[in-house]
Amino acid sequence: LTMGDNGTDDAMAIAYAMPLAGGTIKVGMDMGDALDTPDGDTTTNLQFDKSLSKAVYTGVQFSSVDGVEDDLIQGWLGYKF
Repeated sequence: LTMGDNGTDDAMAIAYAMPLAGGTIKVGMDMGDALDTPDGDTTTNLQFDKSLSKAVYTGVQFSSVDGVEDDLIQGWLGYKF
């Protein structure tokens, strides 16, 4: 949990990660006037990562900014060198 207020803008961020189904689920939320969003709306992020082996991993992520119609859904398959 982080919070800040410089007298003009304020911001708060919350992040949490926990093991789930052999991977990690991460939940985050940012809110406040300091965000570069219309009217300081809330940004919500959900992400799931899982290692398939020592070198290969995969994941999926969803991000949404309230009040903006540009939600993001992405998935990936990666390789660790």
